[in-house]
Amino acid sequence: MTFRSARAIGIGVFCAGIATACTDASAPEGEAPQLPPQSSFVVDFSDFTTSALAVAPVGRTTQAAGTYWTRSAIVVGAWNLILTVTLAPPVAAFVAAFSHQPVWSDGVWTWPYDFNVLGVRHSARLEARSVSAGIQWDMYISKEGEYTDFHWYTGVSNISGTAGTWSLSRGPTSPTAFIDIAWNRASSGATYDIRYTNVVTGTNEYGSYLTYGVTGGTPYDAFYHLYGAQAANLTEIEWNRTTKAGRTRDPAYFQDSAWRCWATDLANTTCQ
Repeated sequence: MTFRSARAIGIGVFCAGIATACTDASAPEGEAPQLPPQSSFVVDFSDFTTSALAVAPVGRTTQAAGTYWTRSAIVVGAWNLILTVTLAPPVAAFVAAFSHQPVWSDGVWTWPYDFNVLGVRHSARLEARSVSAGIQWDMYISKEGEYTDFHWYTGVSNISGTAGTWSLSRGPTSPTAFIDIAWNRASSGATYDIRYTNVVTGTNEYGSYLTYGVTGGTPYDAFYHLYGAQAANLTEIEWNRTTKAGRTRDPAYFQDSAWRCWATDLANTTCQ
């Protein structure tokens, strides 16, 4: 269904987190569903970007080509590019939603707001409604002079806010299935994981995925799993978010299944 931005926004009742039924008249605005966490949509790449080196602890060295950390940064960077360029508007729209309050009517909660992407103003309308599986979310994005109320993604989260999915289109000029997301987190939010899967049919990379997780484990408390469908290869990266020491395993690249490690200064080291 297409919605015109000039149309009055539908806002409605939503019974979240309660077992008893409620009516339009009994649903106060204060009972809006809680937005899924940002970790349900956004992957943290900060430990594998150039900017991370600029603020590295004293003694950390600038990396030369060929180090295991650098190899990991290159592999992770391919997915980072997808999020920062191809999916910039939907990611920015989701993050901006946390700064706004919803309104309700006719069974739908709606977050209407404007946001900027690379200095360009966009408008968004995030809708939430009760479904049997929990809460359904739908994001519509407009860019003046280019597209109006493009249904960029939809998702479902459970009532407790600990698991859910998103399905994203490529964009207004190619409104086809692009990325599916599955996410989980502990109720405390201390541990979580998110998986982006390529669902572009008819391509060599259909089924490729990136999984990012924070585990709270030792000595490594975070990981990436990057699977390339064309090469049928799984690259694993594990590291400590505080010390930055880590390791990687990449059978296709290294031609074996051994781990390669780097130390707190990001230089290659012998795995223990």
